[in-house]
Amino acid sequence: MKQRLFRIANPKGFYAALLASMVLLSVGGCADRKAQADSKRTAEVVNDPVKEVAVTVTKTSPIEEVLTVNGSLATDSDVTVGSKSPGKIQSVFVQDGDQVSAGQLLATMDISNLLAQQAQAMAQLKASQAQLSQARNSARLAPARTDASVRQAESGVRQAKALLAKAEAGARSEEKAQAAANVASAKSNLETQKRELERVKTLVAEGALPESRLDQQRNAYESALSQYQSAIEGQAITANVTRPEDLASAREQVRQAEQILASAKASKKLDVTLDDQVAAAQAQVEASRAALGVVQQSIRDAQIVAPISGKVVGKPTLAGTVVGAGNAIVRLIGSAGVFFEAEVPSEELAKVQPGTLVKVAVDAYSDRTFAGKVAFINPLADSVGRLFKVRVQITGGEQTLKPGMFAKGEIITKAVAKAVVLPSSAVVRRGSEVFVMVLEGGVAKKMPVKTGITKNSLVQVIGIPEGVSVVVNGQEDIVEGSKLRVAKSPSEGAEGAAKG
Repeated sequence: MKQRLFRIANPKGFYAALLASMVLLSVGGCADRKAQADSKRTAEVVNDPVKEVAVTVTKTSPIEEVLTVNGSLATDSDVTVGSKSPGKIQSVFVQDGDQVSAGQLLATMDISNLLAQQAQAMAQLKASQAQLSQARNSARLAPARTDASVRQAESGVRQAKALLAKAEAGARSEEKAQAAANVASAKSNLETQKRELERVKTLVAEGALPESRLDQQRNAYESALSQYQSAIEGQAITANVTRPEDLASAREQVRQAEQILASAKASKKLDVTLDDQVAAAQAQVEASRAALGVVQQSIRDAQIVAPISGKVVGKPTLAGTVVGAGNAIVRLIGSAGVFFEAEVPSEELAKVQPGTLVKVAVDAYSDRTFAGKVAFINPLADSVGRLFKVRVQITGGEQTLKPGMFAKGEIITKAVAKAVVLPSSAVVRRGSEVFVMVLEGGVAKKMPVKTGITKNSLVQVIGIPEGVSVVVNGQEDIVEGSKLRVAKSPSEGAEGAAKG
């Protein structure tokens, strides 16, 4: 076997190159092993059925629904005081720069004409009150008078009918009574004898009595019949025939008495109209009293008083000047605090009510906020933008805030003291379904919920208790029943890397 010998021209360079090649091979082998490990871990993650998610445990906290509005600070303490009615100024009691209190008398108007109108109105009121008193007396006394008239007319009818009955009766009542009694007695005896005759007939037919007894009873019956006929004739003889003219006169008296009774009853029906007269008189009194009240109010309005406390600005109108209704007499700048006049869009106005809490931030004082409440909502919107003016009364800051400053407000339209609040990403909406995924025993479970107030990235979740682990990230790729594990936080990952 032949051996070939090679001679290395530069032994040092050769060994250096050989060492470099060995180092490169060593480094390349390490890189391959790291890439293989990363690939293996990636495959494990892809093929692992356990999903990694981020969770949070539910707890309660306060949440507020706010409506952000813009506006500026204003004041209504700049008041121009004038007369409600036209007239001449009689006296002025203040000067430019005077400090006045609410209710203080500033000026008076001439009321000489009003005093005359007041006297006339008072006289009219007294007259209407007298008419009312008279109507009430008539309404009280008239029923008694008409009742008496009706009773008197009824008595007259009864008397006239009694006279007619007497005229129609003819003879005296005693004789008629006796004749009537005779007829009644004879009739009774006749009926008795008739019954006895029938009884005797029956007994004779049966052989209980002799035939002679029947003849005796027939004679007794005939005698009773004769007596009855005589009594009737006696009664007819007793009756006296009244003259026709007397009967006609008696009937006419009855007719006249009945007419008087009908007239009295008709007058009685008119008593109800007296109540209408009383009502009309009462209405007249009320109208007169109202007219007097109008004049007296005008007299009070002639006293020009300060509606607020403040300072007189400018020279008041001189006494003796004739002014119209509403013309300025005195101008006052009050000492009351400013308010925030916010502009609310029409579609958000329903959320704002008087008394609603507001947080006001003023650009001039960016380091603080001011508390306030909605005091008044203007019912008329601005023609441009359909914005409604809302007055917010600010509590505190009277000496700091100035009218004209620009401000922003957060109107608290709804507040919940203890609400379960989650990040908006935790709530899943699929069609009409609204739910969250909770972690129970390492498994995903769907829990239907309702949402409430939303503020920034948080939302109030209704229908879920405290202490529940809710998936806040990664729930898009899971379904109910999926196996889950909680992802490590960034701090936990960094700590693990440091340990590795």
